[in-house]
Amino acid sequence: MREYRTRTISEVVASTCNRCKRHLSRDEPGEWQEQLSFDHSCGFDSVFGDGNTISLDLCQHCVLEVLGQWLQITKSADIGGANSLAQALLSMPDAGEDADFARRPCDTQRKSAKKCNAPAKQVGPARESGEEERKPD
Repeated sequence: MREYRTRTISEVVASTCNRCKRHLSRDEPGEWQEQLSFDHSCGFDSVFGDGNTISLDLCQHCVLEVLGQWLQITKSADIGGANSLAQALLSMPDAGEDADFARRPCDTQRKSAKKCNAPAKQVGPARESGEEERKPD
């Protein structure tokens, strides 16, 4: 049997730019996604007061106008496309024989190797007592 309790969750559905008073809502996705909002808990000896919280909501236009000269803007083409991280990780050479970091799921020694109908990759040479160590060709 399950027991339930009622829980209230607050969700931000609109905000107002603290500078220009522009109303921002999800109805205008471009403006909503580009707003700058933050809350900051102040620390010891803060000019805002020890332990106080400062909050700010700015529309994208006010961010550009007020902070523009200090912003470091990088064009998306300069940082790679949507798959650039995934491509970089896949193109990295295997550093060792660790099955957890195999590039293809079939290379692992775990259950996935059986699912792929591939033999499990042997990590080191099998040695029996008295057998000499094999050297790679």
